[in-house]
Order: sequence, then C-alpha cells, then structure tokens
Amino acid sequence: MVISHTNAAINEIKARISSHCKHLFGYPNFVGTIQSFVDEFLAIPYFKKINPNSDIIIDNDRYYSKHFIPRDAQAYLKKHLYQKDEIIYKSKLIEGNLSYLDGSSFPLKDKTSSTYKAILAMKQKIRKEGILSFEDAYILANEYILALPNVIDLIRARFQNIFVDEMQDMDTHQYKLLEDLFFENTANINYQRIGDKNQAIFNGDAKDSMVWVDREKIRKLNGSHRLNQNIAKVVEAFALYPIQIRGECVNTDGSLIDIKPIIIVYDNSTKTNVIHKFSQRIKKLENLGALPKPKEHDYPYHAISWNKEWKKEENANDNSKLRLIDFFPKFTSKKLLSTLEYDSLEDYLLFCKLEDKNMRSISDNIYAGLLKILRLEKIKTIEGKYYTKHALIEKIDSIGKIEEFRESLFTICLLIAKGRKSDALLEIRRYTLIFCAYFDESLPKDSVDFINTSVAKSEVYPNANSSEQSSLNVLEFDGIKVNIGTVHSVKGRTHTATLYLESYFQLDGKGLNAKSYESQRLVEQFKGNKIDSNLKKRGRQSTKMVYVGFSRPTHLLCFAVHKDRFDKENFSDLWEIDQSLVLTSS
Repeated sequence: MVISHTNAAINEIKARISSHCKHLFGYPNFVGTIQSFVDEFLAIPYFKKINPNSDIIIDNDRYYSKHFIPRDAQAYLKKHLYQKDEIIYKSKLIEGNLSYLDGSSFPLKDKTSSTYKAILAMKQKIRKEGILSFEDAYILANEYILALPNVIDLIRARFQNIFVDEMQDMDTHQYKLLEDLFFENTANINYQRIGDKNQAIFNGDAKDSMVWVDREKIRKLNGSHRLNQNIAKVVEAFALYPIQIRGECVNTDGSLIDIKPIIIVYDNSTKTNVIHKFSQRIKKLENLGALPKPKEHDYPYHAISWNKEWKKEENANDNSKLRLIDFFPKFTSKKLLSTLEYDSLEDYLLFCKLEDKNMRSISDNIYAGLLKILRLEKIKTIEGKYYTKHALIEKIDSIGKIEEFRESLFTICLLIAKGRKSDALLEIRRYTLIFCAYFDESLPKDSVDFINTSVAKSEVYPNANSSEQSSLNVLEFDGIKVNIGTVHSVKGRTHTATLYLESYFQLDGKGLNAKSYESQRLVEQFKGNKIDSNLKKRGRQSTKMVYVGFSRPTHLLCFAVHKDRFDKENFSDLWEIDQSLVLTSS
C-alpha cells in the first residue's frame, strides 16, 4: 500500500511507476491519499454499519452548506459574534458531543444550555443524513476502531507493506491514526514513513512544530533526482533540519547540468520586468543548448512568491512592502478566479487551471458556467434565490438525476485535463440541453448565445503586442510561458526553471535592524552557512518557504531581490549576480 498526503503526489507516483508494475494499482493493493484510504476502509464501512439505510457523502462544500444558525442559538451567538464561525464550523460531533478535533477547549461548557443543544442537534441531523466533512471521516474511523478493534487486524492482514509519502504534512489526527493502524503492537508489518521535514508548509504559512517523531533508527535519503549539483548546494543551507543533499539530476546525455543559480536585482521602476528577465534568461539558455526546450522536457517554468496580494486595509503603493501582485499586477487569486464571470461558456473551459490537472478546480469552472446559464434564464430556487453550487446539487439529486449529472461532469473534466478542450466544449454544449431540461423542457432561451458563442484567440489574449501574451496567472514572452503562483501552490511539484520573488512578511525589529524579507532574515543561508539553532520563529518560517521554493527546479533557479536589500557580500560564490534591471537611484 502506498499513501500520500496529496493527489499531486499520487499522480506523480502513478506516472512514474505504473508502466513498470501495473499490478500495484489493483486489488488487493491500494495507492491513494490518506483521505481516500480513511474514507474507503474505515469511515464509509463504519457509517454503513451503523446507518444501513443511509447514503454517505464526504465533501466539505456539501457539509458546510448544510450548516445554519439554529434559532435557539441565535441570541447567544449574536451576543458573541467573535465566536460564531468557530463554534458553528470548527466544532465536530465526537462521541456524541461537540468538540474540536485538535483537542483545544470547546467554548460552550454548559451542555444543558439551549445554544449547545441546538448546535448539537444540527450536527446530529447532518450526520444522520450521511453528509460528512473530510475531518468527520477521521472521527468515524476512530469510532470504528474503538467499537470493533479487530478491524485493525483485518487491515494489517491485507496491507503488510505500507509506504507513507509526504509524512511531514500529516496533521496530528492523521499521524496518530496511521501510527495506531500500522506501528503500535505490530508484527510482520513493514511500515515506512518517507518525507522531508524541511518541506512541512502544507497547512498554515509554515509549520514551526513537527508532528512527525523520528524512530530510534532512521535512514536519510541524500540523493535528489530532481536537483542538479549547483542548486543542491544552495538548497542545503536552508534546511531547518540539517541534511546533506546530493544533486543527481543530469542532462539527458548524462552530462552534468552546469547552470549557476542567479540573483536578479531590480529597483522600484523595474519590478514588473523581473519575470520578463527570467524569461529572457531561459530563452538564452535554451539557445545555448544548456536548457532543454519545452518539447524536450515535462516540467514547466514558474515564478513564485510567499505572499501574493494586498489586504484591503493595506497601502498597495508602498514599495517597501512588495508582494507577488507587485511583480505581476494581473495576478488573480484562486478565490477570485472562482468568482470571475465570462461572456461565453467556452471561456469557462479556456480559463481552467491545468498545470496541476486538478479535477476539482476544473469542475468548479464548469459549475460556474452552468450556474451562469441558470442566472441568464432567471431560474431561482423555491426561496427565490439564484442557485449556488450546493443548491444545484440538491436540486439535481431531488429529481433523481445526480448520477447522470456526475457522469457528464466527470467526462467533461477528463477531456479538459487531457488538453482536449475542443471535445470538452462539444460535450458541454450537448449536455446543456439535458441540463436545462431539468428545470424546463423549453430551455435554453436567454442563454443560447452564451452557450454557443465562440471566442476568438485575440479575445482570450487581449494584448496588442503579439510577442508578449498574458492570460490568467501566466505570462508568455517570446515563446516562453511562465506560470505565476505562490510557494504553496507548487509544493511537491517539479519545474525546469523557478524564479523565487521574495515578498514582505511581517516586520521584526526597527531601523537598520528591521527584517521583513527572506534576504534579510536569512543572510547567513544565502552566504551558504547552515542555519543557526537560535533562529527566531519568523526566520524559521522564512527558511521553510525558501527551502520548498528553491527545491522545485531541475535546471535553473533564480532569486529576485530589491537593490535596497542587495549586498553582494550577502551572497556566496554559488550565485551569479545579474544587476541589469537596476536603472534608477530611487
């Protein structure tokens, strides 16, 4: 059995080894995420056992859409607004009571109060309907083990060789469950935990504590098939948990990759040219034959940053507090992407984010397109409101068409994920006739143009300069396409070239000692020195972000720093310095 934390890791595992050992991916083996394992082997079987006549849905969106403020709780929650979201959404039904999964103290102490009883009843009703959150699955899994301890023996009998990837990203409840199943009191079980503690940034900004506890015997994997020698030497200094890294990535002919990591220095007037400079560097290396051209490698180019956007209350014109959006003003966060409206159904397919082939993000775009059809047709719920994703699912489920809907949705998503958007467009246009008939046999009417309008490429890429095209979070310049995103968005992925744009994060100290950027907090590491054990909390967070960001590329690593924070003495000979963007004295 192979378990990992993310679908991205599972997809990479399948891509790399499925052709060599197809039997690994079929019964009785299992290769999947920790969530899918818990759902399939613990949560769903136990729920079916105690609720044999109920269906089960494990989905956070559906789960939270069922929440509301019970009448008996409204007065209290109105008086304590600061607790409302926490009490309603964070609370879980654990062993018949309201609790927090992380073990922290639940604020409602009086279990006899009307507020407690009302919220408890709401949670119980949702559970009885078979609608669970992802965290609920772990709660049911633990209840299963307590009620029927022999389920552990059954799972161990089936899975005797367990490999857990991305162990550093497991939350406490995930870690404990795996230990209970495969480590405590085990015999004849091979339980291998694999991961890199320096990469633990999955939840929150960057985990400063580590759930993963080492065994008495550990084996360090020092060789990296992703990093070349030059990048490995740089990355090694940023390891919060010291490790020697041996870069083993080489050119296809077996020769060493000999590209020095590059420091790109810019000023206020040239910050929006940094990604262009990165593109030019890539193009030059391609022409020299030092960097494989796009058709010769499987990995993209990325520009990444820790912090992406300005909050509403902040001064976006403050050049002393740069974030990703200052380098790429057209940057649109995932949250905003899901709320954007387009003029045609085709647009909703064109602007799907495909770099991670995430079926969930693709389906969200399709949902948005279908919901716009309903708005154009002025179709509302029985409450007189426009449909949301959750209301739409409930409506389709109520008329017995949910399986048909899901099958069509999956087909369209799969076509898009495979890059067959033209086929996906034909399929979704065909399906809209069926979809509209769910609401009125005479539809579509007012949405016909929206459904059938074709979008010219010039409308998708509206820039006048044909040598430079920009779409959502992608900058294309002279044939080089650079994906723009956060460090979190690329975790676990491999790039051919990566540009790390340092960004403002909090403020430590005052005056000349003030530190807000990676180059300020991690001066010694950029010099190639190991991390000081006395490094403060924000320094520890910064080094984890840099470690993850710097360890993405196989060939080229670039780091962008403002001229006011640049001092050549702060960077070791491992770096090449490019100051061509320093044009002003401001």
